[in-house]
Amino acid sequence: MFIFIILFGIVLGIIRSFVYGLISCNSAVYSILTMGIVISIAIMFLHSPKSKYCGTIGLVAIILCFVAYDMVASYSLEVVRLITFVISFVVTFFIKRAMWRFVRADAIRAANGGTCYLTRPWMKWLFWLI
Repeated sequence: MFIFIILFGIVLGIIRSFVYGLISCNSAVYSILTMGIVISIAIMFLHSPKSKYCGTIGLVAIILCFVAYDMVASYSLEVVRLITFVISFVVTFFIKRAMWRFVRADAIRAANGGTCYLTRPWMKWLFWLI
């Protein structure tokens, strides 16, 4: 739980500054996306079938970026919190999984007569709760 809280605060600051930086440059983002649409339409008119395919995929991707940018601009606080929660949850899961594996390996090592790094039961519980 402590790991998640600390990660949530750090990731929230990073994501919030990035998203609010994008929102403040509204006209620049729309100009870049508009140029992307023009370029993808121009690529669609080339004679190669592969270029038509790439141009179509590019056009659809840029239109989805337009929609995503409008959604982020409209609901910036909710989007920032959702992205922060997802990133923090995934990173916390991988950190906790490594910690659980260490506790299990330490218990197996102690059962086989090896060196036990977590000698006291409260240390194992503390390690599990962190």
